[in-house]
Amino acid sequence: MGEQQPAVSKPVFAICSTRVVTASGEINAAIIVEGEVIRAVVDPAEVPAGLQVINVGDLVVSPGIIDAHVHVNEPGRTKWEGFETATAAAAAGGVTTIIDMPLNSSPVTTTKAALKKKQAAASEKCAVDVGFYAGLVPGNHHEIASLVEEGVMGVKAFLCDSGLDEFPASSESDLREGLRELQSTGVPLLAHAEIVGKQIQIDHPQAYHDYANSRPPEFELAAIELLIDLCREYQTPIHIVHLATAKALPVIVDAKLEGLPITVETCPHYLYFDSAQIQDGETRFKCAPPIRDRANRDALRDAVEAGIIETVGSDHSPCPSELKAIDSGDFSKAWGGIASLQLTQSVMWTIALDRGWSPVLLAERLSWRPAQIFGLQSSKGRIEAGYDADFVIWDPSATFQVSGAKLFHRGDVTAYEGCNLQGIVKHTYLRGTLIYEDGSLIGDRIGKFVRRESPQPLSGFLNSLEEQELFQTLETCCGSREWVNRMIGGGKFTSDSDLLLRAKTAWEGLREPDLLEAFSAHPRIGDIDSLRAKFANTKSIAENEQAGVKDADEEVLKRLSAANDEYFDKFGFIFIVCATGKTSRQMLQILEERLVLSRDQELKNAAAEQLKITELRLGKLIV
Repeated sequence: MGEQQPAVSKPVFAICSTRVVTASGEINAAIIVEGEVIRAVVDPAEVPAGLQVINVGDLVVSPGIIDAHVHVNEPGRTKWEGFETATAAAAAGGVTTIIDMPLNSSPVTTTKAALKKKQAAASEKCAVDVGFYAGLVPGNHHEIASLVEEGVMGVKAFLCDSGLDEFPASSESDLREGLRELQSTGVPLLAHAEIVGKQIQIDHPQAYHDYANSRPPEFELAAIELLIDLCREYQTPIHIVHLATAKALPVIVDAKLEGLPITVETCPHYLYFDSAQIQDGETRFKCAPPIRDRANRDALRDAVEAGIIETVGSDHSPCPSELKAIDSGDFSKAWGGIASLQLTQSVMWTIALDRGWSPVLLAERLSWRPAQIFGLQSSKGRIEAGYDADFVIWDPSATFQVSGAKLFHRGDVTAYEGCNLQGIVKHTYLRGTLIYEDGSLIGDRIGKFVRRESPQPLSGFLNSLEEQELFQTLETCCGSREWVNRMIGGGKFTSDSDLLLRAKTAWEGLREPDLLEAFSAHPRIGDIDSLRAKFANTKSIAENEQAGVKDADEEVLKRLSAANDEYFDKFGFIFIVCATGKTSRQMLQILEERLVLSRDQELKNAAAEQLKITELRLGKLIV
């Protein structure tokens, strides 16, 4: 045995902002960081004396972006892009985690050996954390299990020509073989969803209209309908990437209502541009599927807002300018792909201002939902105690004009050239370390490889439990026995989506006595010891949820206690609020605001908050 090494102290500091974006809202808060993780989110007045404080004023602090759709192209095509430049662009754009597609590198990532080669090429080059996808191609289904064991975040297939001979399209039988390998793993199949029907000739190769018409919406719709049928048959998660046509939204909505584990991504360029903006010969806009008209764009925006589209990924895919056919303007010869990794935050905020979206909605689409879908839900995507200290700090009022020459990715071609965008990234933190500030990368390249955290879906975990254990587990999420019985009475959960839909439906049908039973399973805000003995096993859960009151001053605790008493005397049940991410002062303010409501109004408020708590607790059962 060697000598015991002295413990290395973890740096502790706080970042204060009037606009910290948490799961429950935008708040004035201090984020206390210890080492690589968030220790607590507290009121600024509750920061311990002597702690280093970085006050960013009114700049917005959001969770670091997870860009789940990036083509890094290394090894093999580093003239197109590479880990050094791509991750620099990510850091400059507030992206703290990227997930690299299995193509256009060479070799493509369809074997364990190819994955190891890619990781070796990326070693010590990454400014941000990096995850990897595997590829599904004809004949490699026997490789999938070993790639899943290596922690890939998903498995990508093309239902049409990818543009690379070494990554051919998957037929329906290939997809079936892949889905059989992925069944019960929780790992999603990602799909480029176009099935090419009747070939439409491009008569005028410089005309954007002709190019777009050569890949009509029906190609996407045919592929998505097949994927939904396969998802229904195999009950395995499928993630549709870069949705470009709004015509597919009705069938997607129906699939989700059915409880199928279907999730959907679109890209900033489908939400920002429309076909009328694209001039003939402007091949920097070429992508597949193509950018469509304004009505289509606006319908996609509606779907992002509604949560029908869960994630937004850049589909960053640069290439040398000669491959983009910039000089000839020939869409039939140009490589399809838009370089925009650094711009996602600014593009999406510019759209948000037009649509009235909040930074909270953006964080949901850019950070939290990608974390959930790709197995990073216990460490990334939220500003909450225990999560990685990944932050993008940005100025929501600042504007700039895009110049490709000033972007960090390799090459300077981008569809956003000359666009005026709002929202400038000022600082990026990766696991507690400042990696980008005001136009410059800072320090060493500390990015690490990330693996999918939980191969088993929540539904699979719950289905594996015996009835008594299942009852007790669900009861930790919601104390209403009627709710638990309704959850169990529906039989096996077919997917996580089915589970969450059943949880909501079961809750919305409860009577008042059932609601009050659920409320009684919680301690009073600011008084964990008031938790009933029957629910003592949820004490640690409640403590984490109420982390915001941990360091509250005596005056706030005294006012909380008095307000809790007044609330109970008026309404006959304890104050219920989803406390995650809220400071003690914020909870006190909410409590005092709700004290003036009628009992009927407050019962509805409390019920809505309990549903939020239930959904959060369900999501953490396998974390």
